[in-house]
Amino acid sequence: MLSQTLVVLPVLAKALQFSDRKLQAQTDSALAAVAVYKSLGGGWQPQDF
Repeated sequence: MLSQTLVVLPVLAKALQFSDRKLQAQTDSALAAVAVYKSLGGGWQPQDF
């Protein structure tokens, strides 16, 4: 039982690392989209085109 736990814990830790990286990438992407929006003046609506 303990040996199984010792095998599973590093795998779970790695899964959490990948999950964290994914969330960080999504956050970075959203922040970049906001930066583009702001640099274009923001506040425009699709019907303005």
